[in-house]
Amino acid sequence: MSWNRIFKKRVKNESPIVPEETTVTTIQEENTSVKGESSTQAPYDYGLDGLGILLMSNDYGWKIHKENQKKVILTNPLDCKEKITLLGMISAWRGTGHTEWEAILGWYFIKTVVNAIEHNETEADITSLFNRDFLASNNRVFTQKQVYSHLIKFFDIVEETDEVLKLKVHI
Repeated sequence: MSWNRIFKKRVKNESPIVPEETTVTTIQEENTSVKGESSTQAPYDYGLDGLGILLMSNDYGWKIHKENQKKVILTNPLDCKEKITLLGMISAWRGTGHTEWEAILGWYFIKTVVNAIEHNETEADITSLFNRDFLASNNRVFTQKQVYSHLIKFFDIVEETDEVLKLKVHI
């Protein structure tokens, strides 16, 4: 089918005029070419602002388990600096049966990691990933045990006691 038929206008089949000489300028060159202006890099976007859009369905909830709960510590949050995003975590952790659960898990993880990075901490408390059942409509439940089974393959167990589980994320 011809574009002419779609738009009912005569469309010229000519290439655009290309100037004989072109100059390619990079962003860095542009930033440094302005006198008195310093070149600054935009901050890394972990994608945390996108959570609201992902949860617009309001089809999610959780039940926190406080009894006999181990504290779960991430031992390498600084390794995650500028390497993770919310959409990346959702994609990696898909398979829970509900995208909203994956978004919440990713958000908890990144929010905790970013806080540790900002404070240059070598450990981060990620207990909130593992201490709850996730709920959704039609009586769907992703239990605390299912969460553990689903997520643990993304981590190495560094140390485990009755009170603490220390993990290192594969990054």
